[in-house]
Amino acid sequence: MLTVYSRIAAGTPNDATATGNSVTWVKVNSVAQSNRKITTLRSMGASPTTGTISIDFAAQTQTMCGWSLAEFSGTDTTGTNGSGAIVQSPTDTNTTGTPSTTMTAFASTNNVAYYGVGHAANEGTTPATGFAEIHDIGIAENGAGIETAWKVNDNTLDPTWTSTTVGWNLNAIEIKAATTTFSKGNLRPRVFAPGISR
Repeated sequence: MLTVYSRIAAGTPNDATATGNSVTWVKVNSVAQSNRKITTLRSMGASPTTGTISIDFAAQTQTMCGWSLAEFSGTDTTGTNGSGAIVQSPTDTNTTGTPSTTMTAFASTNNVAYYGVGHAANEGTTPATGFAEIHDIGIAENGAGIETAWKVNDNTLDPTWTSTTVGWNLNAIEIKAATTTFSKGNLRPRVFAPGISR
């Protein structure tokens, strides 16, 4: 999963796209709030390669960009480019407050909730209750915080932060566990270093 939070000077940012690692990156969901947007992409391949992942916005200049990359093992591998691993992918956004987002009841108690959330302040984010944090990034330029987190079988997403008068964007995903030789808790992320572009 690659989650990208970005900002432009005015208007609505384009969706982030990505290339690299000899896989096809496909958008799962995105949501804009004013001049900021969060986009989450998926990929899956039999023979991915190491190397650089390039993030692009179709020639649109971003004034802030941060990203979080995590690889989940134990997922359903059917479909194409990871499509079989995605059960639901709701989004949420508001101009104030913090999220209190409830996903539809999970299809299996073995499935995982993953979310990426961005808000317009350079500060940390406290994960949703009981969730394991993947990344928590503060970005000084144009003020931004981006966090990703995950938990087995929990459809309630309630991360918090200090500055509750700013807008926020949240992408949520239910990730489907593999059905063969799977035990609860085997679906988990491999965490890569986050990034910031100024």
